[in-house]
Amino acid sequence: MTAQWLQSALDPKGPKAEAIAHFHWALVTVVTIIYIVVIATLFYVLRRASRRPVTLNHDSAADERELDRRMTYWVSGAVAATVLILIAFVFVDVSTARTLSRVGGLKPLRIDVVGHQWWWEVKYPDPEPHNVTETANEIHVPVGKPVIMFVSSKDVIHSLKIIAMRVCQDAIPGLRIPCWFVPKQVGRYQINCAQLCGNGHAAMTGGFLVVQTEDDYKKWLKSKSGADTSFE
Repeated sequence: MTAQWLQSALDPKGPKAEAIAHFHWALVTVVTIIYIVVIATLFYVLRRASRRPVTLNHDSAADERELDRRMTYWVSGAVAATVLILIAFVFVDVSTARTLSRVGGLKPLRIDVVGHQWWWEVKYPDPEPHNVTETANEIHVPVGKPVIMFVSSKDVIHSLKIIAMRVCQDAIPGLRIPCWFVPKQVGRYQINCAQLCGNGHAAMTGGFLVVQTEDDYKKWLKSKSGADTSFE
């Protein structure tokens, strides 16, 4: 596996990331349509106004009533369209939020991640202390397996960010904050610190999320701890 340095926020690698990507594209599509409609309407109004004959006479009462009626019609239509769009986005936002809040399985893989100046401590808990696995700057996970990480810090505020999985969680001293993802594609994805955490902040881009097949993950975990790696 080669390191995927050129990571794109528009290339999701898990269901959580896909939910955010779908919401992003829905927002971009609607905003683009609104922009086109507004600009087209602006050009239409300017073109129509430029063709109207210039007159110094005041409009009649009937003309003013007709103008008011048209303005009311267009403003009411714009308000109604805005309300409908906002209501639609409320439903999309709630649906996306529900997806992001759910762990995608009954038995997720638990990992503890602790930020240090300037590296990531990764621990795989186990009931047997001698089977606890610890690594530095590398998070190994099996493809298709839900993962829940408890993120904390030993010194200052860090922020664990894995672009491909749409994970971005602050690491705060004294707190253990859960976040989750489900990797869907084998690969090696960069881990960044998204919070300025001191002079060595740039060094915290050297970590990687390593997504492996289930067999490869079991072999790796066994080589590190000798623990039973069954997911059942």
